[in-house]
Amino acid sequence: TGKRKISTDRKALEKLRENDLIAAPFVNAIDAAKSASKMSSVFKRGLEPNSGNLRCSFSPSGTETGRLSSQQNPYGRGTNAQNLTDEIRQVISAPDGYVILNLDLKTAESIAVGYLSGDRGYIDACLSGDVHTAGCRLVWTDMAWTGDIKLDKKLAEQPAYRIFSWRDLMKKGGHATNYYGKPPTLQNVAFLGQATLAFVKDFQEKYFAAFPGIEAWHLETIARVQTDGYLVTPMGRERRFWGRPDDAATHREAIAYVPQSLVADTWNDGLIQLQSWVIANARMDVIDLRAQVHDSGVFQI
Repeated sequence: TGKRKISTDRKALEKLRENDLIAAPFVNAIDAAKSASKMSSVFKRGLEPNSGNLRCSFSPSGTETGRLSSQQNPYGRGTNAQNLTDEIRQVISAPDGYVILNLDLKTAESIAVGYLSGDRGYIDACLSGDVHTAGCRLVWTDMAWTGDIKLDKKLAEQPAYRIFSWRDLMKKGGHATNYYGKPPTLQNVAFLGQATLAFVKDFQEKYFAAFPGIEAWHLETIARVQTDGYLVTPMGRERRFWGRPDDAATHREAIAYVPQSLVADTWNDGLIQLQSWVIANARMDVIDLRAQVHDSGVFQI
């Protein structure tokens, strides 16, 4: 509208925190209060009144990637189960005699990006035992790396830039870069406004120098969307992209689609096989699948 207005959204608060040392502790307090309020709202509105159970409504076709989506149930209770943080999950308990088990596909999307891009260096980093530490060794080559992944992880977890360790920078910046995040996006979203644009640009240049296949994969995916208008995953899931073929938002959507869909379909296939075994062997009282959370499964056992 061309009018200036006062804003207290996250981006504005983070900018204030970065540029005003006096305001910083107040911004931190506001962030903590908002986070606590959001966490408590899950339990205030979401639990069944008599049993205290958290029951959500799951949609098998809620996304185009094969991921399940969840939301409030028809009675207005429940929530988006996929977005429950580890802190909230610690509050949720299983019935007597059971425990809650969360099985996670470790670095699955990173491995998918590695093989889809064909970048041997990134594949090796994924298979090293800690992709983020291995990435640090390739991007920041002048550090005193030992070659031992456990020792190097300790080195990578040392403070690097403001509130981040070297490993934090690689984890946040690498994931965003894999999915075609541009420097301003990395600055504000991945690095939470705690890095200068020059720092982010330097990081991304070093990242692509270490993993050139990823940048080539980006360009190849964009060209296919612009030429064909659709993509097909290795699992055979086809998706047509209706956005403008020259729009960066369409490009980001297309680049993220295949790895995310590949992981979701692979995981779903495994869950179906497990559930079939459970039913065939009448083990429902021992293993009970409760939720699919993109690349993990939550069970009551």
